[in-house]
Amino acid sequence: MKVGLKHLKGAVLMVSIGLASSHCSRPGPEDSELLIRNGGQVAENSTGPERVSTVGLSIGCTGTVIASNLILTAAHCVSNKAMSVVFRTNMYQQGTGVVIPVERKVYHAQYKPTGKFIVPYDIAMLKLASNIPATYKPVKLLPAGQPLKPGEAVVQAGYGETIQRGGGAFGRLRAVANTYSGRGSFGRVIVSNQNLKGTCAGDSGGPVFVKRGAEWYVAGALSGGAESQQHGCLGGGTYTGVAEFQDWIIRAGQNLSGKTNPFPAAPAAAAPIAPKVLNFGPFGSNESKLLATLESQDGKFVNFTITIDTETHPQCAFDHVAIQDAAGNTRKICGKGSWVAKNFLTPVKVIFNSDPYENSNTVKVSAINYFDVMAQDEQSSSSDVTEEIPVESPDGFKEES
Repeated sequence: MKVGLKHLKGAVLMVSIGLASSHCSRPGPEDSELLIRNGGQVAENSTGPERVSTVGLSIGCTGTVIASNLILTAAHCVSNKAMSVVFRTNMYQQGTGVVIPVERKVYHAQYKPTGKFIVPYDIAMLKLASNIPATYKPVKLLPAGQPLKPGEAVVQAGYGETIQRGGGAFGRLRAVANTYSGRGSFGRVIVSNQNLKGTCAGDSGGPVFVKRGAEWYVAGALSGGAESQQHGCLGGGTYTGVAEFQDWIIRAGQNLSGKTNPFPAAPAAAAPIAPKVLNFGPFGSNESKLLATLESQDGKFVNFTITIDTETHPQCAFDHVAIQDAAGNTRKICGKGSWVAKNFLTPVKVIFNSDPYENSNTVKVSAINYFDVMAQDEQSSSSDVTEEIPVESPDGFKEES
């Protein structure tokens, strides 16, 4: 697959979880909707991945060491300003650890920040100007064929706050044990909120780890979470999945490192599985037809794309596609173009009603994505259909200069 690169200037990509800030010349946590809350401070002599594979970012985020000079983080943690990576458990403890400048920064081409809301494709990679210190080591990537299982024990780590944004304690590395809830939409993985344990401001971009046998793996990069006035950060967390985005991660690593296999401990990039595409039509006149029933054991919700080529009639009276889900939600679309259907409860029926007097053209259902759990603090969790905006270089990178 051809990889496209773009250089962007003048835009600080620090939304979705908020803007970076600084206090008293120290890096502050990004202004998050989401800290490691009710967790424990990581000891200097710890040998787990929460200590030897978790790092702080000068912009006020967290990252994960995945190669000798590569850091995995969130796209909203990438800035067009100079960045560095801090290798110590207390970001403010001068005279200890190592600080290494960031040489290059890339993020997913489909990442589109929208205010402070959690948005898909929130993943990025940083290349360091030199290799990591000897006291740190890369953690393995969770293989694409072995994603997290609902109910599986995980460990969240980060340098974030402990109650809410501005509540203090940012800059100290903490970790907490938690539980994986299930698959979110767009390749996201959701960690449950149990007794307010989990992430908060400053943990963005940081890891969720899982142990399989004797080996630790990184399973996600933190995208966001939720908070309330009563409790502050509500714990849990929404991550961009490593298994789900492994092909992109390996391609980004190849681009930044110039190596065919930048992650010796990781499997080679698998060829992407072609998404299922359903094609229908042309249709005869006065035809009402059930095109598809979308339902799968892979998840109780579904997102998909509808592409149609029909005549446009007032109020979509006919020549239209009707979408009906198990919750009783119904939407009609007609005309020429593509629309994205989001958050419909399965089973979902896709029905076409043609012109009573003329033949009709074609309908295509594609990009079918089943999932179990809504991401915390998404802009909208209700079912909806919106016109699709074409994406340039959908599987490539954008690079911050």
